[in-house]
Amino acid sequence: MAEENKELAASLKELTEAAKSPEGARNILAMLFPKADQVLETYISSEQGNAYALKRQRRISQQEFASTYFRLDPVPISWSRSELEGLFKLGPQRALDAVEARVEKYDEKDNARLRRQFLEFLTAALSERGAFSSEWFYRLMKVSPMYILHRERKPWDLLSDDGLLIFDRLLFQVLRPLSPEERYLLIVERLAQLEDLSVFAGFFRSAAGDINPDGSRTKDVPFFGARTEELRDQLVVMVRQLALSGRFWDQISPVQLLWFWWGANHEEEVREFLQKSVQDPTTLKRVLDASISPVVSSAGNYERVSRSFERLIDLNALKERALDLLDGPPNEENTTAVSRFLRALERSESSSF
Repeated sequence: MAEENKELAASLKELTEAAKSPEGARNILAMLFPKADQVLETYISSEQGNAYALKRQRRISQQEFASTYFRLDPVPISWSRSELEGLFKLGPQRALDAVEARVEKYDEKDNARLRRQFLEFLTAALSERGAFSSEWFYRLMKVSPMYILHRERKPWDLLSDDGLLIFDRLLFQVLRPLSPEERYLLIVERLAQLEDLSVFAGFFRSAAGDINPDGSRTKDVPFFGARTEELRDQLVVMVRQLALSGRFWDQISPVQLLWFWWGANHEEEVREFLQKSVQDPTTLKRVLDASISPVVSSAGNYERVSRSFERLIDLNALKERALDLLDGPPNEENTTAVSRFLRALERSESSSF
């Protein structure tokens, strides 16, 4: 670092120490002033360098957005760049353990933001440095249910993330530089050890498409090359094992597995599995939950049961089973689950698709 940058860094740190939240004040300076970001070595997730990006982010360094400075609310807790680099050097397991050791000191909202920032940094670091490995894949998939469960929640936000999207982006970014064969070998090395398939099943479907004639298609060369269908078959076997073992509904997002299974052209297996699942009150409630999806729009936000779910199960029969849950002694959990489903189903029936 040049001598003038050292002096600037010292001055800025001394200045911000008097703030109620010194780290938050430094983050705001870094976000508004690109040079401050360089000398303070904070971590603000953003595009760096070019004027277009700075204008789009409304940096105070751009004259037309200077007034923004007076309306900003500092982010109180964040990672420094040196902290993130230090975590990265620890390797997969130790890095993720260290993240949890840090975030457990804060409340749920701060925890979620710190985890997201770490994943954003990790996505860039792994892809730019070609450092993704089967161990990173395994460890990230292992923590994914917790990250998804404790994600940042912004209800009814058009840009909100269901927790799966950030992992989906990460896998695309870190696998894209590899050849199809390298991607396959990296994934398959630890695939059988995964306990939760939600993230990878969803990713595989978005990367490789479906073979069900009514499913989605990808225009590009198969993501895993000549091994794509081999990998799909391995994943189908794992999904079937979850269904047989009773662990299917313990997945963080069972609906991802249902659509992957259906997309692998095993529609009858999916329908048979769901028909069995709705016979048990506990798993019936999981099916009801899986059928509901949020709709966020400028015209109003609501939940609905998409008509596409009819491909997996007869919705009229599902409605009858839901109403059966209300028979017998009053049960608040059952009433809540059924009422939510019926509202979503009614909204679907009255909406145009």
